[in-house]
Formats: sequence, C-alpha cells, structure tokens
Amino acid sequence: MFDFNIIKNIIDIDNTSDGKENIFHVAYGVDGDFVYGVGVSIASLLLNNKDIHFNFHVFIDSVDESRIKLFQELSLINKTKIVLYEIDGSGFNKLPIPSKAWSPAIYYRLLIIWYLSNSLDHVLYLDADVICKGSVSYFLSLNFENNAMAYTVADDHAKQKSNLDKIDTRKYFNSGVMYMSIKKMAEKKVPENVLQLVQNNNFLYPDQDALNILLNKHVVNIDKVYNYIFSIDSYITKRRSGNLLISDDVVLIHYVGLTKPFHSWSKFYKEICFFEQARETSPWRNVPLLSPVNYKQMSRQKSHFKHNHKYFLFLVSYFKYLKLKFFSKK
Repeated sequence: MFDFNIIKNIIDIDNTSDGKENIFHVAYGVDGDFVYGVGVSIASLLLNNKDIHFNFHVFIDSVDESRIKLFQELSLINKTKIVLYEIDGSGFNKLPIPSKAWSPAIYYRLLIIWYLSNSLDHVLYLDADVICKGSVSYFLSLNFENNAMAYTVADDHAKQKSNLDKIDTRKYFNSGVMYMSIKKMAEKKVPENVLQLVQNNNFLYPDQDALNILLNKHVVNIDKVYNYIFSIDSYITKRRSGNLLISDDVVLIHYVGLTKPFHSWSKFYKEICFFEQARETSPWRNVPLLSPVNYKQMSRQKSHFKHNHKYFLFLVSYFKYLKLKFFSKK
C-alpha cells in the first residue's frame, strides 16, 4: 500500500522570505470535495497566528489548475509555504468506509505519517473541517518524551459508540486533530498496522478506532479547546437556542457532521462566523459556497431550510432530494 509511487506529483508553492528555522508543520489529507475546507482552514491558522512560521502539506487525490491558483494566491498573500501532494488514492478504495457520507480520504492521514516521517519529526494533522480562532502556540511547547506519540483530545461521544475492548477508554480520542510524532509512529509501523486492523475488524470508525487501539498507551489528552466538536446539523436533530455556543477560549473548532461551514445551507448559523472571517481573508472569498451534490446533502439542505422557515426553498429542495435519491446514482 505504501510506496513512493503513490505520490504522483508534488507542487511546492513557496513564498517565504525568511529562513527555515522554527517551522510549524501542518498537514491535511483530503479528496476534491474538501479542498474548499482546507483552503479556509489554512487561512484561519494564518489569520490568528501571525507570529508563527507555518509550512502546510496537503495530500489530495486530484488537483486542477484552478485550485492550484487559489493555493498560490493564498501562499503569496501570507508569505507562506504550501506543498500539494497529488496522490494515487486507488489503493485506499478497497478499505472499509463506514457510510457513503465518508470517502477513502479518511485513510490519507496514514500516508501523511508514512511519507512525511522521511523528512519531519512531528506534524499537526487537521481534518479539513477544522477552523482556527486562536493561537496554536501551545503545540510548540509540547514534546514527545518517553512513550508519547500524539497529543489528542478525548472524544466522549465517539467512545460510547465504538465499544472497543482492552483499551483505556478515557483516552479514546477524535482523530481530526492530532499533534503527532510521525517519526516515532513510522518506526512503530503505525500506518501499516492500522491498515491490517481495519481489514480484519468491523470498526464503527475504522481508521480512528484502529489508531486508538495502537496509540492508547502513547497518547496524551489535552484540553478540548484544541478540538472543540461542533455539529451544525445538531440544529435539526436537537433543540437548541440560537445563541453562540463556541466560547472565547476555544482555539480549534471541529465542524463534524454532514453539513460543513463551506456548504451553502450552513449560512443561517452564527457559529460559522469564524469560518467566514477566515474565508474573507482568503482567495476562497470569491468562490461560491458548495451546493448539494448527492441526495444525503440535499436532505440536510431541505431540513435546514425548514428549520429556518424558508418554506419555498424547502419545497424546492425536497423535490430535488427525491429526484436525486430515486433517479440518480450519486
């Protein structure tokens, strides 16, 4: 599975003007549907951490010229370095996927560990739906002494569902934010062992559950402000007031669920303001938010329209939802 031929192309966009010391490396692994999220996530880190010198690494299964230009502009505006790794993701397509809402890109973080460990010691991995609203300098104070391989945030909700045996469930973490010693992980063959586990077990969260099994004795839990779980879809699944629920001390917001802040139907909610602030500083300010591309997304859009009393739009979306569900292969 892990072979250097999996990297088809490397696009190094470097507009830095200073030296190479004290670089903070941040990595993402996505398919084409999440490029919008990556761009704004990077912009949010740059917006709130002007004192930190970043290098960004984006592993992606397809990248066209228009997307490259967006990243080039983002790099130029902020005098930063962004490296795009175009990969052949076909080898991941046979691995277990828990639902159609997910893609094989959930396994790209393993490729990040394997590939970047050849040149780097540690990396902050972020999912593309993570937005920064504060300083991440805390990570720079952390070290990987003794058995520590990763700093993560405990995920109480997911651990109740996963039902993993023989691990300390107090340490069960969400894999959307991981500050990792990729050098140590590669030495212990964590990526290869994750693949073996997911192919031989029926996990609810395949890559995340496998990582928790392998790293349970090697993770250090940090404060939830560094991976604050927020679901936009909770507005249509739970009773909730319209008040801002994300406190001032939160640093990294993780917008879990099917609806993301880069979706057009998320615009009704105050909690996406941090995404919008970063978007306005990025080239994506001129790129329309994404519309539904399958019936599951259309279902969420119609529900959010209904929740916000947009009844005409709800009806239009409802008929589009029926068309997509019963007459489309998407």
